[in-house]
Amino acid sequence: KFAARLDDVANLGPARLTAGLLAALGGSERAFCFILTYGNQHKSPNAGYPEAALAGVLDCRFGGPNYYHGQLVPKPYIGDNARQIEPSEIARVARLNHAVCAVVVAGVLGWLAWRR
Repeated sequence: KFAARLDDVANLGPARLTAGLLAALGGSERAFCFILTYGNQHKSPNAGYPEAALAGVLDCRFGGPNYYHGQLVPKPYIGDNARQIEPSEIARVARLNHAVCAVVVAGVLGWLAWRR
């Protein structure tokens, strides 16, 4: 339990940074609105923010009720458009993910160079 709480605290910043980068690099004002509206709807204190950003970029929704061990578990939706995600959008999401990673790596390398 302590390790899970420590993980939650350690990832507060990175989760929100990732969400912001997804929204900015995804070119979606809607994604920023989704972060504010849906970011805190996930059971995890951190997972909802990047999910909300991506739902805004794709104009879709994630989550919702699901079955676990045969039992229906109510969960909130993250996003508001129930449309199906198209297979062609997976490549877009992968490119966006790579762009976010590149910005983070460039930022870390820049910070390390600046520290010297």
